[in-house]
Amino acid sequence: MYTVEEFEQLKENCLPATEPIRLMHFHKDGITDLTQDQWNKIAETSDQQLVGRGAQPGKVVGIARIILSRNDFHKAQDGDILITGMIRPEFAQTLSRCSGLVTNEAGIVSDAPIMARGLGLPCVIDTKNATRMCLDGDLIEVDADNGIITLLKKA
Repeated sequence: MYTVEEFEQLKENCLPATEPIRLMHFHKDGITDLTQDQWNKIAETSDQQLVGRGAQPGKVVGIARIILSRNDFHKAQDGDILITGMIRPEFAQTLSRCSGLVTNEAGIVSDAPIMARGLGLPCVIDTKNATRMCLDGDLIEVDADNGIITLLKKA
């Protein structure tokens, strides 16, 4: 699956797609396949969403903090939503100050869901590209019950 930006880049650079391009809109009633024109219209009028797998239920709204290594730990403030490629044990202290967790990759029995469950944090894993789609300071909603991250306001 490609983001709108990745799709546009493929078209502009005439790069061969490694998989069929499928434009989808995730909404409360399910998933709808879209044409490019339909996608463009929705993208202009609705919130941006990412989809992953809910690993610890709950719903939270907060500021996104992209944490890729221990060098980024200082960026996290109390109540932020930590977004990372993959959680490692050294993230524990930083994660304890956060209100939610989103990862690009993780399995249901990996560190991310285990740590989130221990802290009672809503957690969405396996989004594939949350660290590229979200920016530090974005206001996002994490709906871990449904595995959906919604961009509410750009930084």
